[in-house]
Amino acid sequence: MWTPQFAPPGQKTGFGIGFSLAELEGHPRIGHGGAIYGFATELAALPDEKLGVVVVATKDIANAVTTRIADMALRLMLAARTGQRHTRIRPRPSPRNAPAV
Repeated sequence: MWTPQFAPPGQKTGFGIGFSLAELEGHPRIGHGGAIYGFATELAALPDEKLGVVVVATKDIANAVTTRIADMALRLMLAARTGQRHTRIRPRPSPRNAPAV
């Protein structure tokens, strides 16, 4: 389930069977997200570190937001585990407040 399918030899990212496969700060990351009828979800884990998080938003088409929250939560858990200072969370400007180009 966590092995990239239909990928070139040595590829570490892509899709396994039902899970997206990636790396987060050098750690293997698995995840699965979805959205339907007014909500969005993200399940994310760092299996080697035995860390995981589930994010649920009551807004459809919010997958980019739930994924970003999940990744930040995993980064904060890694930092807490190692006693490192975590970086401050900086919100991204919304398109409404973005400068005109």
